[in-house]
Amino acid sequence: MQLSLLNCLFLTVLQLVTGAASSAPVSDTIFHGDECYPAVFEPTHEFRAVRADQAIPAGLHVRLNMETGAREAKLLTDEPDENLAMVVVHPEDGAQLISVEAPPSSLTPEPAQHHKPNARIPIGDFEVFEDAVSKVMSPKSSTSDVTSAFAALEDLAHEIDFGIKLVEKTTLTRLVEMLSHASPQIRSNAALILGSALRNNPHAQSLASSTLNLVHELVQRFSEEAVGEVKARLVYALSAAVGGEVGRREWRGSGGDRVLGSVFRESAGGSEESGMLGKVAVFVEDNIVHEAITESPRNVAMGKQEGMPAECESRMRQEEWLGIWCTEFQRALLTKPLTPDTRHKLFHALTAIKRTSPNVCETEIGFLEWLSEHSVQAVGEAAKGDEFLEVVKETRGMRGNGKAGRKFHHDTL
Repeated sequence: MQLSLLNCLFLTVLQLVTGAASSAPVSDTIFHGDECYPAVFEPTHEFRAVRADQAIPAGLHVRLNMETGAREAKLLTDEPDENLAMVVVHPEDGAQLISVEAPPSSLTPEPAQHHKPNARIPIGDFEVFEDAVSKVMSPKSSTSDVTSAFAALEDLAHEIDFGIKLVEKTTLTRLVEMLSHASPQIRSNAALILGSALRNNPHAQSLASSTLNLVHELVQRFSEEAVGEVKARLVYALSAAVGGEVGRREWRGSGGDRVLGSVFRESAGGSEESGMLGKVAVFVEDNIVHEAITESPRNVAMGKQEGMPAECESRMRQEEWLGIWCTEFQRALLTKPLTPDTRHKLFHALTAIKRTSPNVCETEIGFLEWLSEHSVQAVGEAAKGDEFLEVVKETRGMRGNGKAGRKFHHDTL
């Protein structure tokens, strides 16, 4: 309980006069304005908030309240708390008993209720996280402050618990606002943090979808962005955001394929844009090709007709876009200046399309000659250690070389 300054002074005098014992000696009392409290936290059998400048005695039950961000502590008991996940570490190592309290169910959508917080996250990581988020949220933070905050969040965002917190409404809205920041570095970092928070995190994906039409926002920012590095990071964020079923529906509803195809087609390539082109290839392979593999191909050959089931129309759209990407990737390989890494990613995605939907992937004029030229290189010493030439060597039979084709199918069985 906070005491007024007058009460603090009264208690001090009373102790001196009566010699009464106190758990907080005069020399261990902290004064802040009209408040005072012990320098060493005094535990009870109930959780109480711990001040930032208070020392915590060893052997207490300490937790971080995920709703308020405050540390709380109490004496140890043998009674388990069903609402907490705990981990015990050795006091001789200077550590404490740490637990994480899950946020109230009303603050998260249904899927996130089933997430069990990771009690092994060091309490120091929570403090770094909260400090970084406060800098990102503050309108008074300078560009340098925000940049340093994003640097601190870059690794933490991959942790599921932190990823979920980063897509809560106020924080997610702020990060999306940062995608329109005047600084390309801030825009790039914001997209990276969003992608890291959402990637392989279905709880965060669900929360983001229920909080904000995030995929639509990302598609819109991607269509307006002019800097290649930022566009590459936005594709990364999009790939993470469309990982769930809701995200895929938002992608289709936002015209994502059309926007992605248009930006890819208009890109000149080169060192600045090459990274973005490679990210697009990975996006297509991880999402569009993967979805085509996992969904049933039944009734695809029926052709579009009135009364066709929705899943058949969806499959036909996939086939149409796989054909478009097959064309775009071949043309990019033929005409655009690309880095070796991007060239490898484009050819790898092209090969995945050819394997998955061979009937929709027609060969462009000049591509067989291009493939033949690189196939010659692929069978020589130059192929060793070159990922691109290794893929060419493995797949050269997919487009016209019958003997190599038989060997390819034999090797891949």
